[in-house]
Amino acid sequence: PSNKSVCIYNGIAMSRFRDLRDPLSIREEIFGNTNDKVIIAGMVAGVDERKDYATLIEAAFELLKKHDNLRFILVGEGGMLGEMKRKIPQSVSGKIVFTGKRRDVESIVNIFDIGILLTNSKLHGEGISNSIIEYMALGKPVIATKGGGTNEVVADNVTGFLISPSDASDFISKFETLLSDPLLREKMGAAGRERIITEFSMERMVSDYLNLYNDLIHTK
Repeated sequence: PSNKSVCIYNGIAMSRFRDLRDPLSIREEIFGNTNDKVIIAGMVAGVDERKDYATLIEAAFELLKKHDNLRFILVGEGGMLGEMKRKIPQSVSGKIVFTGKRRDVESIVNIFDIGILLTNSKLHGEGISNSIIEYMALGKPVIATKGGGTNEVVADNVTGFLISPSDASDFISKFETLLSDPLLREKMGAAGRERIITEFSMERMVSDYLNLYNDLIHTK
């Protein structure tokens, strides 16, 4: 019953995003020397069947044919890591990089221009994704598969775009929109950060629990 239930989201500590590694050193470590015009998109996720790497890689190939200044970082480990790496031809191996497991995820996300989370909706329903919250806390616009808790975090057309499951053309269309409009990326990224601070921060979580306890204490 609605009068007996309440949703309180886990809060993220914004202090996690202070004192990050130098962005230039991260870029050079992963891609070597690149110019400032390079656009970096990335996904932080387990490399397994729950995530839709097939659609992401298909779309990345098409986008790289048209945009030489584009790079993809895929952060995570899992049983499909070797298989996914083998899908990347030598011609673009330096432009689509699997990093494996990293302990400096916040510093890597900090160099993203666009954050991605594609989900295999046939096998998995997302909860409240830590990856998406991390992207938004660092001011990155998001492209994510619609459904599950993702719809509760990403405000479609405000903090990013929600796309149809396993739809490479939809992904490419939304990606091209962000790629061509730096001001839109900045606007959506700022809106996303504000959304995390107001709705998903540690302070908001604590406040919601205190309000709930006080309501219960004073309810006859």
